[in-house]
Amino acid sequence: MNMNDIDFDSSWLVCDAKHLEQMKRDLVAEETSNPDDPDLLAIVTPENRLFVFEDGENRATLFNYEKERRFLSSAREVLFCTAEKRGHYSDIALYKDGSCQWALWHDGLDDPRHLDETGEPAGNYAMIKKTLLRMQDELGDNPEGIDHLYALPLLLARDLYGYGADTALPQGAIYKWDTKPRPSGIARFFKRLMGRD
Repeated sequence: MNMNDIDFDSSWLVCDAKHLEQMKRDLVAEETSNPDDPDLLAIVTPENRLFVFEDGENRATLFNYEKERRFLSSAREVLFCTAEKRGHYSDIALYKDGSCQWALWHDGLDDPRHLDETGEPAGNYAMIKKTLLRMQDELGDNPEGIDHLYALPLLLARDLYGYGADTALPQGAIYKWDTKPRPSGIARFFKRLMGRD
């Protein structure tokens, strides 16, 4: 697999499918009137996982914002993943109850060996990291600018939940949503607290 062939930006989240309706409310989403161009694409898999993909123009980094991750993981566990090909940036993070449990990110624009992590990433992280670092080292001077570590968050996402931007979308029930203008995070928090979603 060559992640260097991916030429799109993407951002998605994964959580338990029991959170479908609350996630829809938290994202201030509604069924789209234009199914050919929704803002968000939600899929509930047979394994009861909810995937939500950003699907509209200029929306590929919404799930990469810290405040959004904290809000969207309130009272649930959510895995977030971002792949921004133009910037050679990718990340994966697990949040639970509004707090980051672990995260790793790669920003290879200036340094294809760049990798930061916090906490202890799950799954086969150590093996994937070791393999990709070896592949990067084998390139030597790397005049072509090949960036193997870009794939690390995406491969870990696939290892944990079966999808990592290099495979077909997960199978399941599909929902196409548009989003309304969003109130501030504080306003959304108080609305949820008061039970007025």
